[in-house]
Amino acid sequence: MSPEHLLYPAIFIFSMMVIGLVFTVIEFTKMGAKSDQKEAEAQSKRDARVRSDESTAKDE
Repeated sequence: MSPEHLLYPAIFIFSMMVIGLVFTVIEFTKMGAKSDQKEAEAQSKRDARVRSDESTAKDE
């Protein structure tokens, strides 16, 4: 095959690879944001439990 025949499929494949990489980065960024949100919710629940335990201990 001549170089011209190989160039167009190579450009297409490289473009698809770059698009896949961009989508992968976006997906991992979203996963990290969801994980951070879940951690914050869990932390606030723990804080609320600690506060309620402290107030119960003070009442006794």
